Amino acid sequence: MEADFQRNSDRERWVCALDTFDPAAGRAIIKVCEMELPPDKAGPGGFRRCIYSWREWDLLANCEVKMLRVCEVPFEEYKAPRKVHKSIVKADDDCVVIDCNFEDWDGCLYNYLGQGRRVELRNLHASYENFLKQLAELYCMELIGEYADNCAKFRRPA
Repeated sequence: MEADFQRNSDRERWVCALDTFDPAAGRAIIKVCEMELPPDKAGPGGFRRCIYSWREWDLLANCEVKMLRVCEVPFEEYKAPRKVHKSIVKADDDCVVIDCNFEDWDGCLYNYLGQGRRVELRNLHASYENFLKQLAELYCMELIGEYADNCAKFRRPA
């Protein structure tokens, strides 16, 4: 069954959530987790990002009917309104401040790093140090870790 699900995709993928299932029609709304890159193209330290999306799936033919949307954050529910992080954008230097006490802080971090924005993390647990180093390399950003103060900063290299 797993091999059938992988068919027609060059990326590793799997079903990570089920929203609805219609047994009469053989259709379901599923959340798919898909690796952004193949294992041989992984970033430093083997880092690869997972992309989550909601799709309508034909279970009888085992194929995608329609891509419904790409999730902004991994834990996004299908029907629930999207949770938006209340990040602060410092107008003076175009820096985004993210509070790591919010459950979607990492999704916001991916988004802003992908935009090449400067990011400051607050209330950061020191256990994220290696993860942040990998992200800095992946997004070609400089990481300034101030783990004793529970914060870190990403900025474009000088």
